[in-house]
Amino acid sequence: MHRSLASAGAASKPSAISSSARWPTFAPDAIERGVLGVASAPLILDRTALGALGLYDLQSRPWNDEDLHLVETFASVVTVVLCSAAKFDEQRRLAEHLQLWPSITGSSSNRPRA
Repeated sequence: MHRSLASAGAASKPSAISSSARWPTFAPDAIERGVLGVASAPLILDRTALGALGLYDLQSRPWNDEDLHLVETFASVVTVVLCSAAKFDEQRRLAEHLQLWPSITGSSSNRPRA
């Protein structure tokens, strides 16, 4: 059994990758490229799906519960890292804006508070 790409919050349900009825475009392309095993987990923050983490295997093998737990854990870590990177970028842009404030206003005393 293999894991599907579709998921509602946990690592995906078992599904054969050769199921072209389920994935009419993906399955033939994946098999042509040698992908025989798939596991995925959503990247979710505050009930919002940000994307998905997909793992592909060139061998046909079952994904056991330990494998799926690892995929879910790694997806959680990836979500935190992506959100942290976005926050860092936001803070960097704010800092750049605040550095430009004196040249915009002509005075550092009117600097807005962050």
